[in-house]
Amino acid sequence: MNIILEKARNEDIDDIVYLVNTAYRGEQGWTTEADLIAGDRTNTNEVTDFLNNPNMHLLVVYNRGEILACVCVENARDKALIGYFAVDPKFQNMGIGQSVLSHAENYALTVLHKNRINLLIISARSELKSYYLRHGYKVTGLSKDFPNNPALGSPTKPLSLEFLSKILK
Repeated sequence: MNIILEKARNEDIDDIVYLVNTAYRGEQGWTTEADLIAGDRTNTNEVTDFLNNPNMHLLVVYNRGEILACVCVENARDKALIGYFAVDPKFQNMGIGQSVLSHAENYALTVLHKNRINLLIISARSELKSYYLRHGYKVTGLSKDFPNNPALGSPTKPLSLEFLSKILK
């Protein structure tokens, strides 16, 4: 499958919300945080804010008119930040995520002119950490408590977020 990242549009908001909530908190994906956090991962207000923020580059992959994957590449001072990385669970384990991640890194390097990219993962998600380590990300040793923000869901136990980083070439 040929992966092309395109800027998300306002008419994509509901589909992005559905995709992110399904991929992050659904039960059908290769990994989930549903057992760690109750509630939705995002909402239309947050996605709308991302689309209206010039430092947030919300990118999507379309497949026959439907959104197959998304990722947000944020332009932050001396680095780029990746978030909202989601692939429709029906299309996971096909190499699409790896391709989207590679395209997002290239976007950070060539469009945002950043040679370092960071991301946050929930520390308890060891399978996700392993995924990023296999793709060249390094543990920074930095972490922070999971935010107390009902819009991001309610943790079922105390959680922390771990920073990972990669130098882009």
